[in-house]
Amino acid sequence: MISILLNRIGTRCVLGAGMLMVTVALFIPVDSTQGVSRFVKPSPTHFNVRYGLERRQLLDLWLPSAKGPAPLLVYFHGGGFKQGGKYMISPVDVQRALENGFAIASVQYQFVHRDGLDEPGRAGIHEVVRGAARAVQFLRYHADKYDIDKTRVACFGKSAGAGICLWIGCHDDIADPDNPDPVLRESTRVSGVGLINGQFTYDLDKWIPEFSSRFGGGVKMLDSVDYAAFFGLTDAEYQGPEGKHRRSQVDMVSLMSQDDPPIIMVSNMRNRRPMSIVGFSHHPLHVELMEARSHEVELSFTGLMTKVRKEDKKYVKQHSQPVVSFLMKRLEQFGDSVSEGVAIQAQPVE
Repeated sequence: MISILLNRIGTRCVLGAGMLMVTVALFIPVDSTQGVSRFVKPSPTHFNVRYGLERRQLLDLWLPSAKGPAPLLVYFHGGGFKQGGKYMISPVDVQRALENGFAIASVQYQFVHRDGLDEPGRAGIHEVVRGAARAVQFLRYHADKYDIDKTRVACFGKSAGAGICLWIGCHDDIADPDNPDPVLRESTRVSGVGLINGQFTYDLDKWIPEFSSRFGGGVKMLDSVDYAAFFGLTDAEYQGPEGKHRRSQVDMVSLMSQDDPPIIMVSNMRNRRPMSIVGFSHHPLHVELMEARSHEVELSFTGLMTKVRKEDKKYVKQHSQPVVSFLMKRLEQFGDSVSEGVAIQAQPVE
């Protein structure tokens, strides 16, 4: 964002190096009690930890200074399953977690293939989400090593990462007690799920009727998406039994049940006709559909549409970092309070 702003400024004036440093500094908030920027990300306690065999299966882990098994927050980045990385975690989220006695991990994962079915190492979306869930299992398996409380784990993410978290939250436990790989014997169930600009399902066939119903057609942009390639299939395979099975495995809204963990889901988009793939992917309609389904199955769900409902916008303004705060409060309910001063209550907006 700063680079874009400076490019625009550069078309009208020339800034000296000293002027540039002063200008940028003016826009960086500083915590006067600590003397450091809230935007400065602490160095990870453990950097580039490999949790799987795929090239991108790496995570960073921050541990709090307090001794004793710490509850764990696991973050999955966005990027449309084609870009991004673990570096995208917010420094503010990291510092908030550490200050309150929580461990926090940032996970990167395989991308969905982009260059055709012959691309080496390609993965369909069903493989991507399972591979990402392995990070939760890995951290549980090494709970003693990292001094983590494996019974208090929550996950959150943005965009594509939010979809991964929703899959982890709504899918049945994929732990395999008899697997020769001890990591895969660990549970994937979590105690809370946080979603920022996430999607209600990766069965993309369900997107067209939902958006067409809302906007009376005009969703031809979705026709440009290669649905079969998203699952690592040919067109014929996608239309057949295998395609149907794979779609059902990532249809999170249908997988949702009463015994799933509480969910908080935030959309920061306006309720208007999408004009891009990102507009479709981050639309508040995803929140509405999840909200309706949660009522059907009687699951605790907090939906926040900040540019649709005034009360949601007010709520977010009053509660700093609502997703992380919600999850920390949720994890504190499973044991003695690990900290004080968590602002938000883990309950739906009235």
